[in-house]
Amino acid sequence: MATDQTSKRAAQAGLRISVPRWLRGDRFAVAVFSEIRASISSARRWELAGYGGLLLTAAITRLWDLGSRAIHHDESLHAFYSWDLSNLNGFNHLPMLHGPFQFEANALVFWVFGDSDYTARLLYAVMGTVLVVLPFFLRARIGRLGALFVSAMLAFSPAMFYFSRFARNDILMAVWTLGLIIAMWRYIDEGKNRYLYIGSGLLALAFGTKENAFILVAILGMFLFLVAIPELWALLRQGIGVTEPSERVTPGRLVRGLPALVGRGVDLTRVSRPAAFLVLLITLTLPQWSAAVSVLQDTPVLSWANVVLAASEGSTYIGAPSGGGLLIAAVVVVVLLGLSARWGALWNWSIWWRCALIFYAVWALIYTTFLTNPDGIGSGVWQAMGYWIVQQGEARGGQPWYYYFVITSIYEYLPLFFGVIAAVYFSRKNDTFRLF
Repeated sequence: MATDQTSKRAAQAGLRISVPRWLRGDRFAVAVFSEIRASISSARRWELAGYGGLLLTAAITRLWDLGSRAIHHDESLHAFYSWDLSNLNGFNHLPMLHGPFQFEANALVFWVFGDSDYTARLLYAVMGTVLVVLPFFLRARIGRLGALFVSAMLAFSPAMFYFSRFARNDILMAVWTLGLIIAMWRYIDEGKNRYLYIGSGLLALAFGTKENAFILVAILGMFLFLVAIPELWALLRQGIGVTEPSERVTPGRLVRGLPALVGRGVDLTRVSRPAAFLVLLITLTLPQWSAAVSVLQDTPVLSWANVVLAASEGSTYIGAPSGGGLLIAAVVVVVLLGLSARWGALWNWSIWWRCALIFYAVWALIYTTFLTNPDGIGSGVWQAMGYWIVQQGEARGGQPWYYYFVITSIYEYLPLFFGVIAAVYFSRKNDTFRLF
């Protein structure tokens, strides 16, 4: 009924948007295009006018005189390697420079528009502009006016404005993060598979851009886990044969019943949408966490074996395994990859393999620089995390623990003010968004 009414409104407004023929074979592209089409069709004229004005404002403020400021040290590295790739000299993944995506995208910009200080920042200005209109797709949760106000605050945010005119991957991660949050909530609310496909592609882009994708997955995963605890506990009790609510569950019975639960599996039709999205997050990214075992190499667990799972500072390949550590690393990656596929199959194979195909196709193309650097598979799945595990001892920056509280109160007092009000408001609502 709602779909029919949306289609009628779209027809009356003269909005006839169809998926281009050349996109129809790509599930990720089709899902994105279908979502944009459906959201625009359901929007009111005043909303489209508001977002159009904010989009124009963001574009002007981010693109105007973009090349006038001197190039920062980080920007110089990103611009140089992008320029080198644009001249067909190739690019190999360097974990010190984070993910390869920005270099590949920048190389395309240089190849199309030429190289200059302006074009070195063009990708980030465009993505910073895109970020401004993303709240449009979260209207079902924060309201039509609420989403428009969020877009306005993003448009005039000092931090977002600065990083939209700065050649670093921060603004790219902001787009992938907000996009993934939108996909998660749209799936929780509507249950359409296209949000799983969009989420899979955004996850791959995040992991191909910067390593704080691990933090993003951990935060969203913790929220989804908290939401799914009652359901997971019910499934666990059922799996070990507990039928009465008052029946006690002993630790021994719990351990003995786990194999039966795992063997029986979980069907998509039997789990909630938050639990399904949690399964997707875990299974798609589990192999990416493989290098986490390297934290054990200098502990009593593995120090006796004298294996190198993440080479230290001074090594040619910092964060990479060597010697016997290569075998351990390979076993860990293969085991986690097998577990992710197994759990994905137990969850819902017909959907999971499509999500996995989207994730790994995008991820592999990014880390191999479109199949020109096969070693990028190894460095992407291990060194991306291993390098930064080794780097933790460097404590770069050295700001105090309250640093972001100070910065936020000075530069981002507007979203801080409304954020506190919103936190109080949503704390009174008895739904999952309150917990989020």
